[in-house]
Amino acid sequence: MLLDSDTKYLCNAFPYLVKDELSCANESLTESVVMRLMSPYLNKGRNVTTDKPFTSASLAQTLKANETSIVGTISHTRREKP
Repeated sequence: MLLDSDTKYLCNAFPYLVKDELSCANESLTESVVMRLMSPYLNKGRNVTTDKPFTSASLAQTLKANETSIVGTISHTRREKP
């Protein structure tokens, strides 16, 4: 789910299914979920806050390229930890 932190209003949501046919081959499932939820809000200078499973360095780079910042915790066991 994508929620507005000021109003607590639900902005975007879809059921999380383990398989996602809409994700790109070079994108992880969690990255695909975040990008689909954020698609209407990209390139508008917004910020997204994610939880551990959804935070990654590659997602941060993708969001930065779309003028969107990210705040989240990267697990110390992730291979791509910066």
